[in-house]
Amino acid sequence: MVSLENTVSWRATFVYGEPRCELRHEFWDLLQRLHRQRDGPWICCGDFNEALTHDEHFGTRDRSHAQMELFRSCLEDCGLRDLGYAGPKLTWTKRREDHCNVKVRLDRAVANGAFTALFEYYQVENVITTSSHHFVISISLNSHSSPHNPPVQMWRRTADYNGVVEASWLANNDVVRSLQATWSNLNRMAGSLRDWSRMKFGSIRKQMQNLERKLHIMRLAPVSVSDLTEERKLEKTTL
Repeated sequence: MVSLENTVSWRATFVYGEPRCELRHEFWDLLQRLHRQRDGPWICCGDFNEALTHDEHFGTRDRSHAQMELFRSCLEDCGLRDLGYAGPKLTWTKRREDHCNVKVRLDRAVANGAFTALFEYYQVENVITTSSHHFVISISLNSHSSPHNPPVQMWRRTADYNGVVEASWLANNDVVRSLQATWSNLNRMAGSLRDWSRMKFGSIRKQMQNLERKLHIMRLAPVSVSDLTEERKLEKTTL
């Protein structure tokens, strides 16, 4: 349950659907039990391990119509509807070559009418990642965009990262004994890391942005077998 000042309480459920088809009905039963437990605004998001329609599946084998029907029936019984998305449609890839590859929209956000009435300006975005078979589901419940996070994972893979952190933290020889001193050290370290990152990664980041932009455009295009090999090459480049 989420309770914010001056707003009604609402419920968020983060899901991982049953991966075994023969047991997936147990997951739908669980969602229906959660639905019966409490009224009010409700959003569910995550990997449901199932598609809603045939156009959410790309592969050489057809998806089970019966399994998708169980998913649709569960959402209808719970009063949940798909919140849509911005970005690529298919959120999971098997990452196989050519005809062996499979892509499915497994990840999504669904909510009831009370939730969409409470958060009228919600937005769901499928965010491309290169470190997982799944895309990230980003949900915004207001109109303000959040600032970009610093590329900490890229920094940590660099040999001199720890040295930069240590040097900037120890630049003030005074022992850190107060909250103000700690705050000053953190601000100084953040500035040092920004300058170091700009000098060390400036051109590399532009190259990465260009590659990710190309990959994004490719994934937004209609799925075709001929593009899968090129897409896989781009994924390996951006890892």
